[in-house]
Amino acid sequence: HLERLVSALQGQPRAAGAYAGVRVETHDGVHLRDYDLPWSRQRLLGVNYLPIHAVLFRTQPVRQQGLRFDEALPVLEDWHFWRQLTQDADLVHCPGVSAVYRQGLGQSALGDAQHPHHWRLWHHRLLVQWVHGAPAEALADTLAWHAVELDRAQADAGARISDLQRAADAAARQLQDLQSALDAARNLAQDSETLRQGLQQKLEAFSRESQAALQAKEAALQLQAAESARLLAEREAQAQAFAAEQAQALQQKETALQLQAMESARLLAEREAQAQRFAAQAQRELDALQHQLHALAAEQAQALQVKEAELQRFAQETGRVLDAKEAELQRVALQAQQALEARDAVHVAKLQRLEQDIAQLHAQRSRLESDLARREAELGAIRTSRSWRWTAPLRRASASAAPAAGSEPGRS
Repeated sequence: HLERLVSALQGQPRAAGAYAGVRVETHDGVHLRDYDLPWSRQRLLGVNYLPIHAVLFRTQPVRQQGLRFDEALPVLEDWHFWRQLTQDADLVHCPGVSAVYRQGLGQSALGDAQHPHHWRLWHHRLLVQWVHGAPAEALADTLAWHAVELDRAQADAGARISDLQRAADAAARQLQDLQSALDAARNLAQDSETLRQGLQQKLEAFSRESQAALQAKEAALQLQAAESARLLAEREAQAQAFAAEQAQALQQKETALQLQAMESARLLAEREAQAQRFAAQAQRELDALQHQLHALAAEQAQALQVKEAELQRFAQETGRVLDAKEAELQRVALQAQQALEARDAVHVAKLQRLEQDIAQLHAQRSRLESDLARREAELGAIRTSRSWRWTAPLRRASASAAPAAGSEPGRS
């Protein structure tokens, strides 16, 4: 601090002194304000903005003019001294804070508005004293300078308020966009969960339908077996009736129809052999159909287990992607909150980065929706192809059994 002030005085030999910026803090280090304004004699005549340790002044003009601190002043004695020191010379400003002023609650009562040593009361008295003794031209210059500075300060404050309002509006829009993106991500997660539940319900319904179809096919096979047994019984009854008729005819025409009786016995033997072969063939076909049904049921159960595992993996993958996107949204929201406290340039950069992240989230959401639609289409195709494969053996068995059943009555 002293080195900067000495260097400034060496560069400005006509200056009465030099001053640097001073930071005001509380006793525990909380920043309150900075005194670091450029030099202006008019400003110094109206208000004190130079803390006591901000200024390094030359002793020569002080000794020549006999300048002293007024010990009768309870406060603002330094301001009174600075105004005397700068009557005929200026001070050099060294921009930048290089000293600290710690403001605490002491015993001076400077901050007590009801105390007679309050700084505003003595500030008013010193101004009145200076106005009574100051030249009219100096008074007019000071008042004009303060009026212009007040207008400039008001304009700067208005512009700053407008900038802050625009920044607040942009931050509100950004937070709204982030909230919309977060809501969209949550809706996407809910849609994914709904789709997963729908697929699970479809799988359960398909399993129930498959079991019902298997039971129906088994019942149809049992009906076919019962029909085959009935046909065999009818054939046997027809053969017995025909044998009875032939026996009666043999008894009536034993001599004339001896040869016919022998032929009839041979025919009966052939028919009985055919009936036995038909019964054996029907039993084999029944066993083959039952084996095919068991194989199809095992294949269907295995395929369902594989598809359920694929759906579980897909649901886990979707959950991980959604968790990652939610974490990304939280990180982006944190960055947005930090960007609100940064400077305008950093705020603009982070806003652009957030917009890019949101665009990426929308693209990733579209990809997820496309992936879900493709998985559902693949599931429908797999289900359709499996139903066609499952019913093919039954269609072939029905096609092969129909001609065999229809040929027996003709041969009879």
